[in-house]
Formats: sequence, C-alpha cells, structure tokens
Amino acid sequence: MANIEKFNQLSGYAFENGIRVHMDSIRAYKDNSFATAYHLALLASEEIGKAMMLEEYYWQYHANGWSEEDPWTNKFLVSIFSAHKAKQGWFGRRADDFFSSHPRLMMEGAGEDAKQNSTYVGLTKKGKKVDLNGKMIIPRLYAQPGKAKKQITLNNDFLSVYTSGFLRGINSTDSYYIAENLDKDYLDLYLKEWVFMGRQATKILKNHEKYPFVENPLEDWE
Repeated sequence: MANIEKFNQLSGYAFENGIRVHMDSIRAYKDNSFATAYHLALLASEEIGKAMMLEEYYWQYHANGWSEEDPWTNKFLVSIFSAHKAKQGWFGRRADDFFSSHPRLMMEGAGEDAKQNSTYVGLTKKGKKVDLNGKMIIPRLYAQPGKAKKQITLNNDFLSVYTSGFLRGINSTDSYYIAENLDKDYLDLYLKEWVFMGRQATKILKNHEKYPFVENPLEDWE
C-alpha cells in the first residue's frame, strides 16, 4: 500500500510546480510568444488540478476511508498521474467554486486538444482520428494572444483569490504542503506580474480587504 503522506507531499509539489509554470506562461506572454504562453497556461492549470486531486484523496482517506485497494479509488489515483483531462476538469471545477463565469475550456474537457494545438503542427480531426483532408493546425496561428490572456488570467485569478482567502482565514486547505505555498510573497507576485483580472476576482479580492491577514496561517499544523 502506498504511503498516504507521499500523496500529501506530492500535492504541495504539484501546486508549487503549477505556480512555477504559471509564472513561466506570464513571461512567455510578455515576450510575445503567445503559443508557448497558452501551452504553459494550460499546463499550469493541469498541475494545479493535480494538486487539488491529491488533496482530495488525502482528505477522503482520513475522512471516509478511501483506499487504493478499492477499484474506483485506484482508478481515481491512477488518473491523477495519467489522465490529463481529469486534472484539467478538476481545476475547472475548483475555479468554478470561486467564479461562476470563466472560460469553460477545462470544464468541457477540451483543454487537452487546445494544449496539443498550441504545441504541434498538425491536422484537424474527424471524431477521434486525424483527418488527412482536414485543415492545417499551426500553433502560432491557433494560439492567438486572446486565448493565452484568458487562460493566464483565469489561473492568476484563481491563485490570487485562493491565496488571499487562505491568508485571511476565509479559505482553507487540507494539505499542509499546499498551505506552505499560499503565502503573501506569492500573492504579491501574482498581483504585480499580471495586470489583467476578471470582474469576479476583482470583486472578491476587494471584499477580502475587509478582513485582516491572520498572524500565522499555518498555525493549525504547528
């Protein structure tokens, strides 16, 4: 049986990696490399989704006795490391917890096709198969600046709201290792490096200002 603490630690590493890739997407966007920026933005949301799935398993393990010996749970665990659409969809659902209107790409399971189209030259598909008579897919033409901007903004909005809420005691996490990455330095970085923000995130962060930062956000684990 796998060590449950390993999955807990992996949730933090995945979240940290999601932040790293997110910041790389911002740098690529600023360098006018929009296809790369879009690709990285989709990868970042996928890594954050992976962190959320690992956190969910950790909580369910302790709260409801989830075990890898159960076939459904085992399938869930395997999907964390192999099913890209599952991770993208999980991020979409978590983003939906905060924002009722946002790009539905992840929720609709289309994130993987978008990731591929922003990376590789190819042809459109007919169903699940490549259509040899289909239209050409050229990443620099497919991933226009607006697509990259929307996905980066969604990622940045989510990270900003989630981090701000945690630091003020409004949001919580079941993973200490994710909590370690919900710090003020990161929040300041999100708000400094990306100037675009959705209306709902703007409204939520404005409302957060009514509440002071808690003295020690990690107190529950110490």
